[in-house]
Amino acid sequence: MAAFLELRGVRKAFAGSHGATPVLAGVDLAVAEGELVAIIGASGSGKTTLVSLIAGLLPPDGGEIALDGVPVRAPSLERGVVFQNHSLLPWLTVLENVQLAADAARSDWSAAARHARAEHWVRLVGLTDAAAKRPAQLSGGMRQRVAVARGLAVEPRVLLLDEPFSALDALTRATLQNELARIWASDRRTMLLITNDVDEACLLADRIHILVPAPAGGHTLADGIAVALPRPRVSSELNRQVEYQRVRREILARLAEAHMRAAG
Repeated sequence: MAAFLELRGVRKAFAGSHGATPVLAGVDLAVAEGELVAIIGASGSGKTTLVSLIAGLLPPDGGEIALDGVPVRAPSLERGVVFQNHSLLPWLTVLENVQLAADAARSDWSAAARHARAEHWVRLVGLTDAAAKRPAQLSGGMRQRVAVARGLAVEPRVLLLDEPFSALDALTRATLQNELARIWASDRRTMLLITNDVDEACLLADRIHILVPAPAGGHTLADGIAVALPRPRVSSELNRQVEYQRVRREILARLAEAHMRAAG
């Protein structure tokens, strides 16, 4: 598998009152172009730190991150991010929030072309009827759809999703998971999904990695688990599939082992 997004020996620690506390220790990861990879980890295992490093929002203490062979040194429109907190501008409409991203990504295009592109992404996430509404008029799930549309409107080479649905109720979360699966199938954009939901990872990912405690402190990534489930996948049908049951058992076993290592 040719690496499109690659992490080699990435380390990160944060200073505290008792010295530096390691968070990530020797993280290695290779993601192919067009692949959707999920990373699962417990709270405090460094999931958001990992996203921030790949996005260029934080510098690593060691190791290297590269996209298509070019080292990541700073934020770039090549790496879009969707966080758990949607952070929409409350005075702008749905379409205007997405338009901001399209304007940033395609400043060389005409205003009409950028507007049409923003409309495309709003339509893709199923919000055409709400395009003129402001965030306060939307449900939590609809606001998160806008955040996904905004992340896609930048047209990044990699979309980083940091637990984007974890604050939503179960029904809305399942709906948006299915929507993201549909969007990925139509666009085949490289995506890295950070989640603490095993079923979400099984539904969406081609491959799943788990953040596990490293011997000298902090966390690292265990070898990936391939998800050989046919697509399209629908959350309500996963339980019937033997491959889903196998992957889920393996993930839960690895998570239990990681928890024991962290506690011991």
